[in-house]
Amino acid sequence: AMSAALGVAAAVCSGLANGSWNLPMKPDAPRSVYAGTVWAWENIWFVANVLIPIFNTALVLAVVGPSVLSEVFAEAEPRHLWAICVPSLAWGWGGVGLGQAIKR
Repeated sequence: AMSAALGVAAAVCSGLANGSWNLPMKPDAPRSVYAGTVWAWENIWFVANVLIPIFNTALVLAVVGPSVLSEVFAEAEPRHLWAICVPSLAWGWGGVGLGQAIKR
């Protein structure tokens, strides 16, 4: 029962994060979080796409530890790593499209 509750909590947190990360780029966002008056969307998007992987990596390292993560990468076959990297790059280009959609 506890793992189900943790899963639901993780899904809710994930949904909130996924739905709000682009808030600083939206012109109709509250003035306290809208960064578009200072930066162009490209700059906001760039900062987000640099910081998000850093924070995610730090979180993963804090949860599983560096030794476990090193083992995972050491044991993974290159084709599996590419199977992660290629869709990730496509996801990044999708972020460019999202930024264009928000801008217009």
